[in-house]
Amino acid sequence: MNGVAGIIGGLLGYAIGHITAGMQQWMYVFLIFGSISICWAVLFLIFMPDLPSSARFLNQREKVVAVERVAINRQGVKNSTFKQYQMWQALKDPKTWILFFMAIAAQIPNAAQSSFTSLILEGFGFDAIQTQYMQIPGNIVQILSLLASGFISSRYPNMRCVVMLVGNLICVGCGGALVGLSTDQKWGRLVALWLCSFQSVGFAMSLTMVSSNVAGYTKKQFTGAVLFVGYCVGNVIGPQTFREKEAPQYPSAYIAILVGYSVKTALVVVLYLYMWTANRNRDRETAISGSHLTAEQEKEAIEMGMQDVTELDNKGFRYVL
Repeated sequence: MNGVAGIIGGLLGYAIGHITAGMQQWMYVFLIFGSISICWAVLFLIFMPDLPSSARFLNQREKVVAVERVAINRQGVKNSTFKQYQMWQALKDPKTWILFFMAIAAQIPNAAQSSFTSLILEGFGFDAIQTQYMQIPGNIVQILSLLASGFISSRYPNMRCVVMLVGNLICVGCGGALVGLSTDQKWGRLVALWLCSFQSVGFAMSLTMVSSNVAGYTKKQFTGAVLFVGYCVGNVIGPQTFREKEAPQYPSAYIAILVGYSVKTALVVVLYLYMWTANRNRDRETAISGSHLTAEQEKEAIEMGMQDVTELDNKGFRYVL
């Protein structure tokens, strides 16, 4: 829906750009979109359940099924107890820091896909009004790439890191094009900018890494918070690469985009190898007493997950790759 919002926002931005009376156009943007966001947030807070058991749109059987699906993943549901040992475990877990630096690397280029897109397009030779609708193809790429990545990851097991890697490699190629193509190759650079929207695939999949591969409610929430701190750090760094003295070409920003995508791609490989090795070691330990998890071990792993045991302490847990 981020891409859908970008399309609608681009069209509304084009319309708002034609307002000539009263305040400046950018003020209308904040007033209109800000008001809609606040109203929707209130409705979301009132009606969105935080547990399957409190979902008013599910009947009793559906609530049980929802909880069982979480149990099968060796994970528990929400609880209100803060477990300090899980916080410390999250801080010592390599996955936490891989995801943290992955988020930073992912969001440094994000400035080119959000706040500064209009400036980049103006540098390509489009006027301020044209830049609003010239962003729409990039949003379409974002929608299609996210739907495709979701379908592949759901349809085929252990494809999430592969999907992330493919999306990131496309972004690396586009970053290289933005750096390497000459300024007179406007359309080539424009297509590269549109295809940079594949970066959403990597970030969306990194969120699923927290939901699927981190167990223990405190640890999951803490890891998610660390990831979003990295998200914010990257979004702070990104705009600093757009130097006023380099306008309208911004070569430093394009180099930062390429570096960010490259670092993110390398970290995906590191994350995959870490989780694959952990799975293999646990499979090897299991093979000493048998071949695979027995029905008894499977049941024990599920029960440990529902008892809020972390993935590192639950030997029956396997990472989703």
